[in-house]
Amino acid sequence: MYPSDLQTVTKGESVLFQCRYMSGIPTPIISWARSDGRPMPPNAELLSGGVLRMNSVTGAEAGSFRCRAENAAGSVESMATLRIQELPRIRMEPEGSVTLMVGSPLVIKCIVSGDPIPRISWKKMGTSLTQLSTNSATLEFASLTKEDEGTYSCVASNAAGQMEDRLQVIVEENEEYLQQGSYPQDRQSPQPAHRYPQEPENRYPPEPENRYPPKPENRYPPEPYNPYQTESPENIPNTPSIPVVEHEVNTRVGMNVDLTCMNIGSMPVNTKTVWSRADGNPIARRHKKADGILHIRGAKTSDEGLYLCQLIEPSGTVLFQLNANLVVQATRPPIRRPEEVGMSPFNWEKPPVIRPPPTFPGVPRSAGCP
Repeated sequence: MYPSDLQTVTKGESVLFQCRYMSGIPTPIISWARSDGRPMPPNAELLSGGVLRMNSVTGAEAGSFRCRAENAAGSVESMATLRIQELPRIRMEPEGSVTLMVGSPLVIKCIVSGDPIPRISWKKMGTSLTQLSTNSATLEFASLTKEDEGTYSCVASNAAGQMEDRLQVIVEENEEYLQQGSYPQDRQSPQPAHRYPQEPENRYPPEPENRYPPKPENRYPPEPYNPYQTESPENIPNTPSIPVVEHEVNTRVGMNVDLTCMNIGSMPVNTKTVWSRADGNPIARRHKKADGILHIRGAKTSDEGLYLCQLIEPSGTVLFQLNANLVVQATRPPIRRPEEVGMSPFNWEKPPVIRPPPTFPGVPRSAGCP
């Protein structure tokens, strides 16, 4: 049996078994059948040379097959077994992104299927990557805190491969809760009747004029149109939920280099990656952007600087930001060889003077070789 009497493939792949006879007179006739008597799969093909081929297997083809070689003198049989695996399929509940208040409960489910049964592992991505110690299909939070905020990744793996899905968890602080926690003495004060009637005159009227209008001017409009404003110190406190990762990439003039944004597994639905330069200059047209990667082609010193990549929802909310500092070094200078000492260049305009050897009258000349 060639290539093996036991083969394992993944759904969608093709497989073949070849049943070879060693000898026989007259020439044996090869036939194939299922060992349990069921009909052959509709995608099974019997080819010359005793070959059984099945294309684009679906899982129903799994089982044992009998090869029979027969002639007038008798028959012999051989068995072949096919195992079919299925890549993990994964889905998280809830999906995409969820926003909750501090103290709220949260249950994250990772629903997987596959053959063999996939193993589950969890990761949390924020400013750093953390491997969680649980293998359960459910993550439970009885009371969320700001430390629980981040992107949670469920990874399902089996012998056929590995798949991943993600959920972003945003935890917002309840303003009323913070006020109560900051001023407990006001809640327990025995003078509520004297304090609160005076507050609408002194406290509340100024707030619509001084507090609320500046926020839409400084925070919300820049996010969809000017993504790198989140770098400025005045905006960092307003967007605490945006994970920011920084790294440096070094290259030389004329070299190609790739700047990779957040590109691990599947991202939230309908999100897109936006590349820009922190100094406001446009990215050169010769550089290409594809699948969250900025391909720098033929780096120049003018390309050096800080590049920003942001993962943005259709609403303009920034989910993730990468700060990539590109450093372009000059090419290495050519190695200069030391000049040779004692050799002057040949003057082609003035040929050398050829002088005959000197002669001495008193010395007999050699007769030369015989």
